[in-house]
Amino acid sequence: MASEAQISIIIPVFNRGEVVKATLDSVAKQSLRPLEVILVDNNSTDNSLEVLNNWKQNVEANDFHVTILSETKPGAAAARNRGLKEVKTPYTMFFDSDDIMHPTHAQRIVDAFAKNADIDVVGANVNVKTLSGAKSEYRFCDK
Repeated sequence: MASEAQISIIIPVFNRGEVVKATLDSVAKQSLRPLEVILVDNNSTDNSLEVLNNWKQNVEANDFHVTILSETKPGAAAARNRGLKEVKTPYTMFFDSDDIMHPTHAQRIVDAFAKNADIDVVGANVNVKTLSGAKSEYRFCDK
């Protein structure tokens, strides 16, 4: 059940109808269960909201809860803040609507909190593959 989830993943969405399903599918493949996903449509004018609703119908289960919200104030920050109002889990993760999540990412974040009770923030390195195929890694800054 969603109330047992340890982490909520908030994803703001604005006009990402063509790419957001790949992002959402990567979140659905997370090894961590139960899991709470909060999608916030930010006044999309394309088919983003339809994609979100279709995806939710196909993946939602007892151990994978999906909430779809709307935020009329423009900007990813406003959408993230709207999502934060719905969080009932101890931890929150923000994720972008055009990124792909490694299948163990959420589990690794929750495990890091469990091993380090005195920390407030957990981050990870980011691997980037551009449209041209170039790859690079951005290290998480811990300072």
